[in-house]
Amino acid sequence: MAESDRRGSAGLDLGLRAKSMLLFALCAALIVALAWLIGMQVVESIRRHYGEAFAREHTLLYKQRLLAPLNRELALAQRLASEELVAAFFREEKSPGRRSAAIGEAEAYRKLMAGQLYALVVAASGNYYLNDGKLPFSEQPRYTVHPDNQNDRWFFSLIQRPDPVQLNVSQDEHLKTTKVWLNVMVGEAGQRLGLISAGLDLTGFLRDYVQNTQAGVSAMVIDGQGALMAHADPARIQYQVAGSTRIDHTLARYLGSEQDRQALQTAMARSRSASGDVVTLEAVLDGRRQLLALSYLPELQWYAVTALDWDRAQLISMDRILPWLIAALGMLALLFSLLVFGVDRGLLRPLARLTAVASAFGRGEYQVRIASRRKDELGQLARVFDTMAERVDRHAAELEDEVAKRTQELSEANQHMAVAHQHIQESLRYARLIQRSLLPEDEFRLRLGNQALLWLQPRDVVGGDLFIFRADQSGYLLGVIDCAGHGVPGAFMTMLAHVAADLALDQAGLADPARLISLIDTRVRSMLPAEGAGHLLATNMDAAFCYVNEREQLLCFAGAKLPLFVHTENGIERLPGGRRAIAERRQGEWHNEIRPLAGVSALYLATDGLFDQAGGEEGFGLGERRFADWLVVLSGLQDAAGREQQLEQAMQAWRGRHELRDDMAVVGVVLSQPDTVQQE
Repeated sequence: MAESDRRGSAGLDLGLRAKSMLLFALCAALIVALAWLIGMQVVESIRRHYGEAFAREHTLLYKQRLLAPLNRELALAQRLASEELVAAFFREEKSPGRRSAAIGEAEAYRKLMAGQLYALVVAASGNYYLNDGKLPFSEQPRYTVHPDNQNDRWFFSLIQRPDPVQLNVSQDEHLKTTKVWLNVMVGEAGQRLGLISAGLDLTGFLRDYVQNTQAGVSAMVIDGQGALMAHADPARIQYQVAGSTRIDHTLARYLGSEQDRQALQTAMARSRSASGDVVTLEAVLDGRRQLLALSYLPELQWYAVTALDWDRAQLISMDRILPWLIAALGMLALLFSLLVFGVDRGLLRPLARLTAVASAFGRGEYQVRIASRRKDELGQLARVFDTMAERVDRHAAELEDEVAKRTQELSEANQHMAVAHQHIQESLRYARLIQRSLLPEDEFRLRLGNQALLWLQPRDVVGGDLFIFRADQSGYLLGVIDCAGHGVPGAFMTMLAHVAADLALDQAGLADPARLISLIDTRVRSMLPAEGAGHLLATNMDAAFCYVNEREQLLCFAGAKLPLFVHTENGIERLPGGRRAIAERRQGEWHNEIRPLAGVSALYLATDGLFDQAGGEEGFGLGERRFADWLVVLSGLQDAAGREQQLEQAMQAWRGRHELRDDMAVVGVVLSQPDTVQQE
């Protein structure tokens, strides 16, 4: 007895996953059973029955609708061809009396024809007579057919065939008409006198026959070879069948497989021998499974075809299946209610409680507990959650103490860093003052006044660019030095360069820039340690010096990798510096370049940080060519402040959002005109 109770308890204590799977499996089995019973036993049998019956009746109905107008038109055309007046006209076309009598007789028949059109084509002359009630009545031929004309070959093909009556759908490019022609031969086979054609409008023919069908049902007409004579899609109609040697648009072309095409040929043969009965087959047409019904038209040697799409055709009225549908929906609703009740009671409510507790836990309420007594997976999850909550609560308290301690330590460290940063910034600002005080800015501006241009733009608080200016009785010396590095390292290098330049100037004077560069190179090499000139440390310097001899009206330039920009009446000319920098691994040689000041309006020196500065839409470097364009504008300004402001604005516009890459410096002088100098 106890063993039996334990087995019963074990059977009832199913897991949540097992309960869900069992419940949904039962629901799925019930739905499948209902769908199979209702769908397979009722809907499918009714659809098959009514579908085949509908396809048969539709084919017979449309067959009669097709035969009625065509037979009437064909009968009138054949009757006209049998008239003796017409036959006499075909034999003696040149006789005016016979032509008038034949045309008059044909005109009387035309008024009885549905197409209101006839055509008489005489084989002997090729003359083509046509009247359709729209063109002015005429007894004269409209044009003459020729065997060499591609558009006229249909006629010569027709009269060579033994069939007394032939139909085709054609487009006549001469008359700009599209017609269904009923061609009746005049004369015996082998001795054709010509033919008589009656025409029906193809547009009305298609509209009346193939387009007045319901959804999923399409009607078409094919000939004995399977060529499409009528179809809802005009592009599929086989035009000029009577005169063509190729048949491209056939019903078999649109079937899904060779097996379907063989079945179609078999059905056509059965329909042809079945005395007008309807033959059906199933095939894939236009990529969809459809029922095809065929009926042979012996009068025209055509087939009336109906295609019924099982998926799109509405074969069953909703009134027939509505009671079954309501019953099925009622069962499904009942099943759904039971399913919702079971899932809600056994799964959703416990999960909702667990979610509420987890949300409170997420808000920091670590004291919450579930205390569930369930024995399934949800119960296990609740107990695991309670254990986790206890541990998190304990660790959270420990973590808060640790965080408070760490926060205090970080706060103290941050205060120390702030004080250190403040000291560093103050030191950098002081270093900048010292660096600027070493530059001869006041002497430069006092000596040159509004002729001067001085623009210094360090990347950091201090930089690695400096400029040189000294004057003597004959003129003055302009120079720039670009030390390797920027920021604090660059600033220290400028101090070294400044000392070396002062010593070199005292020794070499102002008028020999090349010797000045060579002396600076020697001084710098002697100041640096031996390993400093190696490849491990960048200690080189770019420089450019230009001495302006006002007394003799000459300029003397020498550069270490930096050029001189000379503004003359021909534009901006660039005088290149030497290939070697100061304190490079290999010592360079520098030479002076002397030019007359006649025709020179301005001189400019710049460091390469300006040329390399990224900007513009593509983020490319400025380059010397764009800088030269700026110099043309700067030379035209009258005062020094305006030139410096213009250069600052041009650089800001070029840079945009790009960061400074290097220190930049520009030193220049706008000279007086040559004639003014001579007057002085």
